[in-house]
Parts: sequence; structure tokens; C-alpha cells
Amino acid sequence: MNIAEKLEQGACSAESYSSAKAPLDRRNLLLGGVATSLALAANGLFLPADLANQAEADNHPVRGIQKRKARRRQKARSQKHKRRKSNRKDHGDGFAFIDGIRWGYYSEAGPFNVQFWGRINAGRAWGIIESKQIANDTFVELRTTDVVGILWINDRYFLRAENVLGALHLTMGYGGTFTSNHGWENGTHVLTDYSLPENKLAPDMNVDGFKFTVERIEDDSDYKKPSLTIRKA
Repeated sequence: MNIAEKLEQGACSAESYSSAKAPLDRRNLLLGGVATSLALAANGLFLPADLANQAEADNHPVRGIQKRKARRRQKARSQKHKRRKSNRKDHGDGFAFIDGIRWGYYSEAGPFNVQFWGRINAGRAWGIIESKQIANDTFVELRTTDVVGILWINDRYFLRAENVLGALHLTMGYGGTFTSNHGWENGTHVLTDYSLPENKLAPDMNVDGFKFTVERIEDDSDYKKPSLTIRKA
């Protein structure tokens, strides 16, 4: 005899029936909730708590900003790589992943004849990239995509900047000669392979009544950036 029949015959009270039916109702409710959750999960409408929290974090505005910045950085790296590869191909120097040299030049001591030299023929010789007389109180930038950039000033003053595995090495001197096949010869060294950190000054070269001061400006994405100022000593 089931509970309903007992109740009908008065064999059990309504209170007893309610207490007996309650576990069944709870079990049915639990089973129904599980079934509903499984159905939602099957249709992609329900996520466990840990995945739901992760999804909420992924959709947070801060996460969106981070993703956009990461995409911009990746795009900039890709463009930089393509630009360097193209530049190195044009110049034939073979240093596709190393920053070039950008010399800044400024004189307060009068006009000077400035030759800017770099390597050519895959580094087997030197060639003039630019040659000009630069007026007093004029700032000029001179660039090469090679790892070495040389200033040969008034056929007498020698300044060489080289990117050595990310470090900027500076050599300064005077006198001697500079030729395409042999470079600088028979001159007097004032500094030799001096490692110059960013935002620092190298020791001055004082010669012929002039003071040559080199400061390394903060690098950018393509160049190591020494900057020369010439003053009267």
C-alpha cells in the first residue's frame, strides 16, 4: 500500500504524508536542477564557477586595454623588423637585427666641413654617406643603418660610434688620414672604445682650442644616438 492509499484510508495523517513526501520533492528538485544545468552546458549557456570567473575577467575593460596594447606592440615589432630588413638589404651590410647609428651634430665654434662615413660592400670598405659644410649654431642628424658611423671633421678630427651588441663604443682622436680602404690611420687617440651609457657624457676631447663633447641620447627603436657638440675651449 502506497502513501496515497494509506492517507485515503486514514492509515497515516496529513503531517506524516508531508514529512514522507518532502525528501522526494527535494530529490526531484535536485535531479531537475542537475538536468537543467547539463542541458545549459550542452548548449553553451552554462559555465562552471571557475570558468565563469575567468570569462568575466577576460571581458573586463582593463583586460581589453591590455590586449589592444599587446597587439600594438606586436605590430610595432613586426614593422620594425620589416623596416630594418629592407634597410639592410638596400645597404648590403648584413646586420638585419641590430640598431644603426644616428649622430647628432652641433657646433658653437664656427662652421666645419663634416664627412659622415659608413661601411659599404658588406663591410669590406668605407664610403661617404654624406659630406657638407655645416654652419655655426646648426643642428644636423646623420644616420646609417650600419652598426658603425664615423664623423671625419675638417680632415682632422675623428669620432667613431659603434654598436657592440647593444653597447655604444666611442673612439675619438685627431690627425692622421682617413681613406676608403684603410679607414683612420696614424692619428692620435684620445678615447678608444669607450663604453658610453644612455644619457651620459663621454670625457671631452680638447684639441686645437676646441672642446668636443659627446653625449649619448636615449636610444629609439632603430638607432643608438651619440650627439656631438663643438665649443671653443
